[in-house]
Amino acid sequence: PATAMDDNGTVSFTLPSEVTVDATGTFSASENLSSAELSLTELVNDGTTSANFLNAFSIIRFTLDPDVKTLKLTADKPLAGAAVMEFDDNGRLVVDSFTSEGKELTISAPEGGFVENAMYNVLVFPGTFTSLTAQMTDTDDCTFEKTVENLTFAAANFYKFNFTNPDNFDKTYSFTATGR
Repeated sequence: PATAMDDNGTVSFTLPSEVTVDATGTFSASENLSSAELSLTELVNDGTTSANFLNAFSIIRFTLDPDVKTLKLTADKPLAGAAVMEFDDNGRLVVDSFTSEGKELTISAPEGGFVENAMYNVLVFPGTFTSLTAQMTDTDDCTFEKTVENLTFAAANFYKFNFTNPDNFDKTYSFTATGR
């Protein structure tokens, strides 16, 4: 996390609350902070040491239908936002405090739209959530919404969601009336 660390050793990082996913379904490696604890004793004694890098964030992996233009995730605790992070006893970066909390994460389609059966990934802060609501909006401005309760996202883990069956969601139609 060297680029996120200030001169005093404080790590500050922001996960954006609005993300346009990459057409390949990946995110930049520089966005997924990781840290490792090194043994200076081993390094001094025999000139070698090993490091086990630990990722700081959880990864939500999902598929969407091609006619979806946005996916909005809403939770009771921060999924995104700005945080001051510290190292735990295992050398992993964990949130010490939030300077801004993003309890909503809006995910937009890449240029050309979502691809059928493609897997997309976004980073979120780890945590235990009482509820997580997924709301999809398609190209006809129809929304599909579903709430899941009692989820835990652990650091460095993938959580896969399949949002491709709108029949499992509550549906709302949105339209604009013109004239009389």
